[in-house]
Amino acid sequence: MRLKQYLTEEDKPITQKDLDKLEVYADKLFKAVGIDVEFTKHFLERVNDERNKKQINMIELIRLFRISRKKHGKKIAKLGPDAEAVIEDMVTDINMPFVLRWDNKSQELDLVAKTIMRKKGFKTSNLTLTLEEKPVKQTSAGVCLTDGTIFLITHPTGKNFWEIPKGLIDEGEKPQWAAAREFFEETGVKVNAGKLKFFKKIKLHKTKDVILYIYETDKLPNANTMSCKSFMASGLPETDSWMYITFDKIETYVRPELYNVLKKIGRLYEI
Repeated sequence: MRLKQYLTEEDKPITQKDLDKLEVYADKLFKAVGIDVEFTKHFLERVNDERNKKQINMIELIRLFRISRKKHGKKIAKLGPDAEAVIEDMVTDINMPFVLRWDNKSQELDLVAKTIMRKKGFKTSNLTLTLEEKPVKQTSAGVCLTDGTIFLITHPTGKNFWEIPKGLIDEGEKPQWAAAREFFEETGVKVNAGKLKFFKKIKLHKTKDVILYIYETDKLPNANTMSCKSFMASGLPETDSWMYITFDKIETYVRPELYNVLKKIGRLYEI
């Protein structure tokens, strides 16, 4: 299961199709300990419940099953049929009560995820299996395209803010190549990776760093003819709009952490 397709959908409700994919992923993880994973109908309702305050997303669910298998897989298998427990993720505050059922047909244990909720300090009389492993830090590469006066910003589909073209660096990929690849995927415009100038590595938040490059040219490509070549799991393009803007107007378009960085680039051009 590729994480990238879910990175731009952190606030989107979980669908039955998402759960089907997650079940296949979890089954592969737990197969070695003789466990098959299933979800109740209530699970799908509760994963999108407003009481979670913040939408539970696929990246968090993938993390929950990955670390659960790594840390508690063998222990869960030894609990046996009819045992009940709760997986509690101390990092995301997600709690998943489950029950183990013996499947006579498949001759294996079914881990039935009964429900799920985001709640800090969740109380239960059942066995609690905690997850404390910190989220893996991800590194992206991005490009600031400019002629020294204006620069390109892009609009992620379904979001209320603008970005610069950027995305995750694939395993074994050089950051400069990743930046050029992501720029093409989000704009349809090819840039020479060798002409990208390293600016700095910035920390967007606890689990994500971005290596930022500047691509300066006097011949800026037409924003009206740009097109996105990468798509989300929903089938929609990751980016739906493009425009050039002056450095002094960026604050109302991008998030504060990115604004602080782009402001420094503006200072390079004494804008």
